[in-house]
Amino acid sequence: MRPSENAIQAIKNRERCSLVSYRLPGEKHYTIGWGHYCDRTPALDRAGARISQAQADAYLVQDVEEKTAYLNTILKTEVSQNLYDALVSTFYQYNPKNLYLRGIVQAINLGASVSRVAKMLMALPSNKYNKKARKVDALLATTGQVYHIDNIKV
Repeated sequence: MRPSENAIQAIKNRERCSLVSYRLPGEKHYTIGWGHYCDRTPALDRAGARISQAQADAYLVQDVEEKTAYLNTILKTEVSQNLYDALVSTFYQYNPKNLYLRGIVQAINLGASVSRVAKMLMALPSNKYNKKARKVDALLATTGQVYHIDNIKV
């Protein structure tokens, strides 16, 4: 499967774009653009690195393609486009090899309902901001609607 524009919009609504690198508390590497983690781009893995909007958009496409390729290798059953988009959005924010994420995909492969998967997404270990992101993804999975993270209450 391929992510739809809803998956991309959900990511953009959560990540916001920064054309200057920044490091989140507790992180080893810098982040830039639409949440591009700079661990494999050493030239950007420093304070004050800058990119263009076009480069930020290109990194988003590249990162989504990488996460999607991995998701497609472990997802063994057909799912709705809405659920797939929610999974892409979630995989974008987390390390896709996260054991809890793999457990969600395993549950899907075993026939878990969309509502059950939405509850599992909401239960991912998260801080307050990420809990909002998980709710956005759960709503995308169950309704197909893309909400902005600033409009979500948890």
